[in-house]
Amino acid sequence: EAQQLFDRALRKCAEVLNTVPNDTWALCNEGLTLLCIGEKHLENNDDVGALKTFADGRAAFERLLTLTPSDDEALAGLGALYFYEGEAIRKTDRTQAITKYRQSSEAFDEALANGSEDAETEADKARTLQRLGEIYLETDRRKDALRSLNDALKAYDHSLKIAPRHLRAREARRRLKALLAGLRTSSPRNQGG
Repeated sequence: EAQQLFDRALRKCAEVLNTVPNDTWALCNEGLTLLCIGEKHLENNDDVGALKTFADGRAAFERLLTLTPSDDEALAGLGALYFYEGEAIRKTDRTQAITKYRQSSEAFDEALANGSEDAETEADKARTLQRLGEIYLETDRRKDALRSLNDALKAYDHSLKIAPRHLRAREARRRLKALLAGLRTSSPRNQGG
């Protein structure tokens, strides 16, 4: 049923874009729909389908950004697409996943640079930075990991300052604080090294 709704949304976007190729509403909705479809592919462990769908979604947002370069929603959508591309390739290519997470963080920074106080985008940026820190830990880059994880904590704090009842951000921040506390107690300095 969800796939039928996504297909219908894509058809509507295509109808508009066939008539008005630069319709920003249709481009944005196309990108968001492709993001949702790609997430479903990931949930079903279809990484190849997810990556193709994410690439198509990026193309829609990039077209939109050529028309309106500082569109917050398009930049945030692009950040989400890069994040999920990182998720799709994380197990097979950590180096490329790191690149995707960095691109994601940069896109979220651009979305937030226009002065918008968007708790959701800030929480998504924090999640990206946390994932980047975790992959640095997996590759024994402890200093990079701590920097990224601390930046994630700041982003979660900012998100919760904007929207104190943001449950996803609050729970993610709690888990991140526990991770950081564990890393501090296991640091070489605390182990006499």
